[in-house]
Amino acid sequence: MSPPPEVRLVPVTSADQTETFARVVADAYSVREEPAGQSAVPAADGAVSGAAQPPEAVFALFRDPDALVDPRVFALLAYRRGEPAAGAMLFRSGDVAGLYWVSTVPGARRRGLADLVTRAVTNEGFARGARVVVLQASPMGAPLYRRMGFVEVTRHRRYVSAAAPTAGH
Repeated sequence: MSPPPEVRLVPVTSADQTETFARVVADAYSVREEPAGQSAVPAADGAVSGAAQPPEAVFALFRDPDALVDPRVFALLAYRRGEPAAGAMLFRSGDVAGLYWVSTVPGARRRGLADLVTRAVTNEGFARGARVVVLQASPMGAPLYRRMGFVEVTRHRRYVSAAAPTAGH
């Protein structure tokens, strides 16, 4: 799949691009548009169905300006009409590559950018020697990944605490 003429794919190779990648992720993950009936809010049983992140948490993850400039990592930005609009990253360990932080800013959604960056990063993982590429899908991303040919192998729950633990516990 080639990008449309108004889209340019750019590998992250510098500290400035790492900061741009973090901004795209923070923008994409701080606003959740979950499918009908789904929410990023903890359910009564403690399970979280979405992956909303406070922007400061995202920026803390990418605080090191060289976080994405590591030989095991491949991160990609999609610029639409000159503006950063989407991104994804891959981390390879041995013959397994993990796909992370597939992100599209709200104003650029529903234009195929998540599909585009996911395919490009997945293909790069295989080109770098991965035998398998894995991901953990949010409810918003799962339909896309199924259409792309990813198959569900297992599910896991995430739990959140509504209150800070008390001292001694």
